[in-house]
Amino acid sequence: MNKQCCFITILFLSIALLLAGCASPEMKGTPFYSGEYHINVPGADARRVNLWPLAYYRDPALSVAWPVFEHTEEHLAIRPFFSAYGDTHAYSQYNVLWPLCQADARSHDYRIFPAFWGRTGEQDYQVLFPLFWRYAGETQALFPLWFYNRDTATDRDLWLLWPLLRYHTSPDGTEWHALLFGDYRYPQSNESYSGYPWPLFFSWQTRNHDGLFTPVYASQTSTRNDVTNDWEAIPPLLSWHYREGARESVTAGLGLYHRTVTGANRRGWLFPLFAYDTLDQLFLTPLFGWDKPREKDPDDGYWYPLTPLAGFHTGRYRGGWLFPLWNHRRNESGTFSETHFLLFGNATYSSRDTDAVHAQDSTLSFFPLFSHTDRTLSRRLEDGTDLTTYAVRRDRQILIRWSDYAFNRTGQDQKGSVTSRSDGLFPLWDFETEIQTGPDGLPFDDTRDNAILLFLYDFKQKHTAATDYVRRRILWRVWHYERRNGDSSMDLFPFITHDVHADGFRKTSFFWRLFRHETSPLGETALDILFLPLLRGKPALDTSGQGPEGTGK
Repeated sequence: MNKQCCFITILFLSIALLLAGCASPEMKGTPFYSGEYHINVPGADARRVNLWPLAYYRDPALSVAWPVFEHTEEHLAIRPFFSAYGDTHAYSQYNVLWPLCQADARSHDYRIFPAFWGRTGEQDYQVLFPLFWRYAGETQALFPLWFYNRDTATDRDLWLLWPLLRYHTSPDGTEWHALLFGDYRYPQSNESYSGYPWPLFFSWQTRNHDGLFTPVYASQTSTRNDVTNDWEAIPPLLSWHYREGARESVTAGLGLYHRTVTGANRRGWLFPLFAYDTLDQLFLTPLFGWDKPREKDPDDGYWYPLTPLAGFHTGRYRGGWLFPLWNHRRNESGTFSETHFLLFGNATYSSRDTDAVHAQDSTLSFFPLFSHTDRTLSRRLEDGTDLTTYAVRRDRQILIRWSDYAFNRTGQDQKGSVTSRSDGLFPLWDFETEIQTGPDGLPFDDTRDNAILLFLYDFKQKHTAATDYVRRRILWRVWHYERRNGDSSMDLFPFITHDVHADGFRKTSFFWRLFRHETSPLGETALDILFLPLLRGKPALDTSGQGPEGTGK
């Protein structure tokens, strides 16, 4: 939260969107405080102060005229002049007119821009940005005159008038570099390297590699494990030749001609006249062609007698196509079929029936008008009885959606079901529900969600054996109501809050204590008007039972 460049924009957005009281029992210290509390103070939600944007308090966090003043258990800020960050014990980072001045005692980083100093690990550093740099025992620089760097105890680099001249020394050899004129290395071994200004000309050579690069011709040769690999290319013609052991390929004529030889296999093309592949038993021309199914790939196979617009499938899947009207294929057993029509239509069917599983799927769709899916899956016991059954049905038509899902468990040890349904017409309304039943056939988990015009009104309900939860909202936060297991909370934009707990605690407030009426679980009342405590009984216990509340202190 240290960045102040968008202060005015954030302040106005905060006033417009987040003035409403908060309904959730687990509150933040301020609507913009993004961290989770390390200290959880019991009863703090009932004593919260909501005078946003003038002030907001929820123990232990406080903000006044946010983001000018903010204090939590982790930081203190008086923006844009001063801020401090740390933990519940002490602060370790201080900022003055951030980002100009900062002191971080934990990481040993300090700066008063443009000066930086501190320690990284065991290494001290000093920087006067951008001219002077010093990292103890490693780097020294005074840009752009000179730059010295030592990567290890033996590798050193010296730059003069960077990046014009460079001198490098290491156990492997000596190297110097002159911009636009070359890069030369003198290694201790028999290898050699030379370079020249790219892109006009560049060459290099080692014991097992050599290469040459120019704008009109390039080549490279390498030897590894007594196998020679080489290639050469003419970039303006998109032509090249490649050889790796027994494999050789040639591409020429702007890529229109290609040939590859790998042992006894041949493949290539001369576009648009023909293409062939002896391994795949493929031969294609504009008038006729075929691709025979192979033992490793028996599914695919086809042939066409008059242009590729119409043909037949010859692999494990049989059928044919007539472009762009339809394409159909099926397996010999009839357990799978697939049809595509008019490019946008699709119909599929598949089934599987074994001693343990029975599954059946079918789909029908035509984009973007509709789609429909039916799916069933049953798992069987050894005696042939069904153990689990899934049933899914989904339909969609343009912006309307409708779907059903069901899952049933049967057998001696377990019974029950899960059913769900969703409906919608974007963006007018949306509805989803899911019900789970137990072995006794009674529902133990019921969840419902629905919304009208997106955020105009939305409703959520979840009912389980341990939780009874309801939430209703109008325009997201203009009116917000939540109820969980007898405890309810209501907020009305911008300052009204009303809380009712199952133990008898009640509180109604407007603008915090401009008007506040509170009743404790024991029946004592507290009344504040115009921030003045007009009525106080005995100290009322807060809902957590940890201490007194409503004392006015």
